[in-house]
This record gives sequence, C-alpha cells and structure tokens, in this order.
Amino acid sequence: MAEVPPAVVEITPTFALSFNGSKPVAFPPSFIVKDINDQNYLKIQGSPPLISRLICGCTLKSHSFSNSTTFNELKQKRNHKLMSNGQKKLKTEQVVEITIGSTNVSILCPGKRSASADLLVLMDQDQLSCVFDFLKTDCKDNGKAKRSYKKGGNKPQKDEEAD
Repeated sequence: MAEVPPAVVEITPTFALSFNGSKPVAFPPSFIVKDINDQNYLKIQGSPPLISRLICGCTLKSHSFSNSTTFNELKQKRNHKLMSNGQKKLKTEQVVEITIGSTNVSILCPGKRSASADLLVLMDQDQLSCVFDFLKTDCKDNGKAKRSYKKGGNKPQKDEEAD
C-alpha cells in the first residue's frame, strides 16, 4: 500500500477593510506591502475592483479609478513631493508625507520607478479614511475603464449585423 503524503495547511493573513459602515472587503496579501520598519501599507491601484467596491460600494467589474482626477491628483502630489526632496532616483524606499485637506498622509515610495508606482498608503485608520473620502468624490464620474473591452469570438458586432 502506498503512503499518503501528509496534508499541508497554508495560512495566509488577510486584511478586511470597511469604509463608512460598508460591508468589509478582504484584501489579499498582494495588496499589503511592508516597509523596512515592518509597517503595513495598502496598495491602491486604479483598476482593481476591490478598491472601487470598498470606496464606492460598486460591484461592477469595469469600474476604474485610472482616469479619475482625484486618483491622478494623489499620484501627482506624491511625485511632486519626491521631486521637491531633490532625488530623481531613489536608492532605497522612502516615505513621503502629502497633505489632503488637513490630514498628513504617509505614502511609501519604492526604490525603483517611484513616480510610476502604485500608491502605497500607510494602514492607519485616519489616513485611509482621508484618502478614501478624497477618492469617493470621483465615484460617479469615473466609473468607466480607460478603454472599451470586447469579448472574443466570431459573433458580429451590432453595427455589422445590418449588412
């Protein structure tokens, strides 16, 4: 009789965030970044549906913050702060403080390609609330993706059916 290999259990920590009393949204480990001081940062990208589900309460798959003016403004504030520090290229990760309203928000900038990196916001209740409130203003205006997506297949599009 062949031996059965022992079962392997893998435990993966996740964070569940709730905004303004909404249903908690669980974020996988790929959305959580630790800095060299072992502090957690939430990776905020423009297109993942988890972010729009949390902030806007939206369940649409195509909702995106990529062309949101507020999302791009946050990235510009981070980039401006990086450039004002006098370093074009970072050798190690660095935390910059940007101001949103009256709240200082800590943004982690990785050592490589900091200006084009995702927003990494310190996982602090006040700071995340401030960022989410700021992004929420664009929930209704920028729900569409940057480009249109078409399903594959051989079916003619509606415009071509008239022929």
